[in-house]
Amino acid sequence: LEQLPLEPWRLEQTPVNKNGIMTQQLDIRFEPCHHHRHYRDILGLLQAADWPEQTLAITRRAFAALAEAEAAVHGCAIDEVHFHEVGALDSIIDICGVALALTDLEIDQVYVSDLPLSQGFVDCEHGRLPRPAPAAARLLTGFQLIPSDIRGETITPTGAALLHGCAAR
Repeated sequence: LEQLPLEPWRLEQTPVNKNGIMTQQLDIRFEPCHHHRHYRDILGLLQAADWPEQTLAITRRAFAALAEAEAAVHGCAIDEVHFHEVGALDSIIDICGVALALTDLEIDQVYVSDLPLSQGFVDCEHGRLPRPAPAAARLLTGFQLIPSDIRGETITPTGAALLHGCAAR
């Protein structure tokens, strides 16, 4: 991840108790900034990394799927897409970190169970949107979705893009 030409960031690992089970929480720490990145900017970041082809393929598929969904939602060409929240540093590190981990662990196939749809709204750059947000909803086409009473975000655009990047079944 350090090969990416990004603003300064660091990972913090903290032991946490989740429902009586001890685990580790990994947080990305950085100075907040209002940074929009275009799809082509993210592709440029990926070109700067000397990563295995599997890693690059996962990241390219994830960001391409996201760019296509955003272009459809906003009615623009893919080259005009600029990411707000997903262009943020933590989303880039999330997608690239998962791709690197899958490659390092030699995982070549990802399976996904039925995905729970949450209820409610999210406030973002475009105002108040239903959950899942329009781009995330578009990315979920073709996956098995189940209703849920959960209020809060269960599937982020980053997570939905990763499903495409991993070619999840």
